[in-house]
Amino acid sequence: MNWCSENLGPLMPRMQPDILIYSDDKALIIDTKFYEQILVSRNSTSKKTYRSSHLYQIFTYIMHYSYNNPHLYTSGMLLYAGTEMESQSEYRLQTHKVCNKSLDVEILDLSVDIPKIKEQLNLMIQRYFS
Repeated sequence: MNWCSENLGPLMPRMQPDILIYSDDKALIIDTKFYEQILVSRNSTSKKTYRSSHLYQIFTYIMHYSYNNPHLYTSGMLLYAGTEMESQSEYRLQTHKVCNKSLDVEILDLSVDIPKIKEQLNLMIQRYFS
């Protein structure tokens, strides 16, 4: 994925999202994460939130891809590996609109068998491309 710049120095790394799916008019960028704790807090008294660095990363992918492909409506998804307990929680799917772009956070339940994992993934993708 290219940066939205015309004059990059030789030390700038290439942006490489984990997954990029696109059609004639839409694109979905998926960044996968595997962490013991999906939500974190700065200290014992603050509320738990998603990791800022994960949100910054997917947002950067969305904005640069949109800049370079203005004919596509680009969305992004943070996809966390989880368990049955996490995937049934209120945090299983969070949908956000940021700068008129969809940025979703999903939890993929890895405690089920492979066909169920495939079914979960297909349902996630269908939401964007149906």
